[in-house]
Amino acid sequence: MKVLTLTHVFPRTHEDAVAPFLWNYHEAVAHLGVEYVVLAPHQAGLSPCEKQGTWHVQRFQYAPEKWERLAYTGQMHELVLKNLWNKVLFGAYMATCFFKLCRILRKERFDLVHVHWWIPSGFIMYLASFFHRTPYVITTHGTDVFILKKFPLLTHIARPVFKKAARVQTISTYVQDLTMNMFSLPARKTLRIPMPIREEQFPLSPPRFYGGTKLLCIGRLIKRKGVHVLVESLALLPPEYELTIVGTGPEETSLSEQMKRLKVEHRIRHIRQLSPKDLSTIMGESDIFILPSLTDWKGETEGLGMVLLEAQRMGLALIASNSGGMTDIVIHEETGFLFPEGESNALAQQITRYRCQDTHRAMVEGAQKRYEHFYSRTAIAEQTYAMYQDICSHGE
Repeated sequence: MKVLTLTHVFPRTHEDAVAPFLWNYHEAVAHLGVEYVVLAPHQAGLSPCEKQGTWHVQRFQYAPEKWERLAYTGQMHELVLKNLWNKVLFGAYMATCFFKLCRILRKERFDLVHVHWWIPSGFIMYLASFFHRTPYVITTHGTDVFILKKFPLLTHIARPVFKKAARVQTISTYVQDLTMNMFSLPARKTLRIPMPIREEQFPLSPPRFYGGTKLLCIGRLIKRKGVHVLVESLALLPPEYELTIVGTGPEETSLSEQMKRLKVEHRIRHIRQLSPKDLSTIMGESDIFILPSLTDWKGETEGLGMVLLEAQRMGLALIASNSGGMTDIVIHEETGFLFPEGESNALAQQITRYRCQDTHRAMVEGAQKRYEHFYSRTAIAEQTYAMYQDICSHGE
């Protein structure tokens, strides 16, 4: 089976911090015999063609190298909105990608095209589908659907893109329901298949010990991550509780001031950045992982919360706000504890529940069983391969 991947971002190396889940995903599915070719944008210093893992990457150049600045940033739509020149670059990106895609589909035979994010890649594939009959799958990772809440007029552009797709893959039940309701998609057309983590980096491990008080939070320090709620809850806990925060972002100064105001700065360790190896080491030194994310004014929240999967596999007990796709991973009182988003008192109460060693043991065991069943590389690869086979056998 030969599949063309179309995406506006793809890891440049195995260790790239940009969308590493795409590398993990392709590696897992390719192991089942799928031959991938990846079409992604060029960037200064990258080869136009190269082999990565078991797949080939082709990159299209949409501007002189010094101006290729839209992709690999994680904020393409913000950059496009920033100024007129970036809008011109985006137009060049769309046109160049479209013609490169049509050229590849004309020269090579693919069983299907797998598109990641509906904008820009999904829309480009939709246009190409009028000239080429190769069926396509769209994977929405959450952010590309959340943007429709901020810019509802884009829904009119997105609707035919999703309607024409052979299948729509979503990373969580939350994103699946949102997508189905937004575009009135039939249930048979949508599937919930998440992205895998790098399992060799986060080996399956037992807890450090049960009933521990070492708290950990990892994420970009922006308001939506809700780290300020966690700091508030720490002030309500006994002094033996200590917190490690890993991440950087615009909320650093505000959080530092909050820690001093609440007089908990001596109980908090802030690490701005870690290598992948050091990240797993920090997890191995912690007892409870907390992701207190919020839903922001744009309606954006956690599409899934993959860092929870990493912590889950490393044997940490889990706590998350009852927001977005996190509720797929943290099943309340089965694989961890949920609390109402933004409520520090409720979060503090859930943290103290893990002082009971039997509770701690039951939650970790439940979480790791659920991981193996739904989120392991093997499970995700098998679900994807079954989806591909279904499309190739029955089409739409």
